[in-house]
Amino acid sequence: MRKIIYIVLTVVFFAILFSGCAQNNKISDKIIELIDKQSVKDESVCNISIKEVADFEWDKMAIFKVGSSNKEISELLGVQYNDSVDLTSGIIFVSKNKIVYKEEILYNPEIPSKLSVSLDEQQPELNCIVYTPDNAILKGTRKKVDGEYYYNISNIK
Repeated sequence: MRKIIYIVLTVVFFAILFSGCAQNNKISDKIIELIDKQSVKDESVCNISIKEVADFEWDKMAIFKVGSSNKEISELLGVQYNDSVDLTSGIIFVSKNKIVYKEEILYNPEIPSKLSVSLDEQQPELNCIVYTPDNAILKGTRKKVDGEYYYNISNIK
């Protein structure tokens, strides 16, 4: 019986350990960390080079906001994107015509996400932007609301 408990506890320990490591590899977490490093006050604006946070090979990256369509994302990236985009924004990386990383941010007005995506408000029809490693620089903002920091990435206008 002790042996079984020991094995179960060991498995649970490693599962927690590895899930914590996987969590830290999220691009959104790295973006937040970079914004924090560059911020000097509660409300800050800085430039984020995606080359600094994406530690894998990629040819194209798209950021998309709520309101994007699969067709729009697929056409801009040149690959088929079929995941649900309902009430979702996110980041997608492509290498050699294959999606190598994606992260979706679900929109929930009652429980705001730590990181949100927005695009140029002067162009409301703009739902998605594609970048290459050479031009993937985004504007990062940090704002403190009710004692919590919230972050946003957007295109540089």
